[in-house]
Amino acid sequence: TSHTSTIAQQAKSDNISCTRKAFTSILCESQIPFHLDENNTNDQFPRITAQTLQRILRDELHKDHYESYCIIDCRFEYEFKGGHVTNALNISSREELEQEFIQTSKKGPILLIFHCEFSSYRGPMMASHLRNCDRMINYDNYPDLYYPDILILDGGYKGFFDEYPNLCFPRKYVGMDSSENLTSRD
Repeated sequence: TSHTSTIAQQAKSDNISCTRKAFTSILCESQIPFHLDENNTNDQFPRITAQTLQRILRDELHKDHYESYCIIDCRFEYEFKGGHVTNALNISSREELEQEFIQTSKKGPILLIFHCEFSSYRGPMMASHLRNCDRMINYDNYPDLYYPDILILDGGYKGFFDEYPNLCFPRKYVGMDSSENLTSRD
């Protein structure tokens, strides 16, 4: 939490919040199907299925309500290079996440979709970190945020790859514990 407050304080002192627009959630209006995972106590973020992400990628399901979307793949670099969702951004550290979304202004509203291998820990944890930073910077704008609509891809990359390998590049799946990559993990 002290790291998050440092980032928020730095952002406020740099007047980041003065030059950017905060938004109200429009997820319900967007009619993008989502669900909450009541069995998962790690995060409170809405989740989407692989089919819904496929519709965002192919049919631009988000276009009527969002300026753009961003798929944030929170896996290690070797996992990402071994195969990822088309157009996904590989961000596996809090510092990279803050640099990309807090310290850099984006035109919005933007739909953010986080995932990791199974979307059980790394993806939701990074989504939660971004939400905490965003909430602190936009404390005076409550409930508005720079990124009010954050989704988690249910089943992660593994689940998406199993259903839509043609929307992955390269068309491969490298797991976190794959033996050939254990030495390249930080």
